[in-house]
Amino acid sequence: MAQVVFNFQGETNHYELILAYKDCKHNHAVPFGFVLLDGCPEFISGGRRHEDDEIGDALICATCNCHRNFHRREVTFVPIRQPREPDNNVIYVTLDPSLRPHEQQH
Repeated sequence: MAQVVFNFQGETNHYELILAYKDCKHNHAVPFGFVLLDGCPEFISGGRRHEDDEIGDALICATCNCHRNFHRREVTFVPIRQPREPDNNVIYVTLDPSLRPHEQQH
């Protein structure tokens, strides 16, 4: 899991980035012109592309055999009280308040 460090106006906050892959959105009926989802509720790593594959693929779902990209990605930021030492899995983000979208005038 990655650690995300947000710096906004001099205040630094540390978060753990958690990615979860939920329900499959692969439309199996595109060639026929309608929508048919398989109902797979969550990505489970280790599916096989072909019957003769001897080992599972980490990016293929074991339930529906779809690639992970077809599954809805859920991103969660969990605050960290004691940040760990920086390593290769740290994302640094500096937020500039001047880049905020302007309020719409009515």
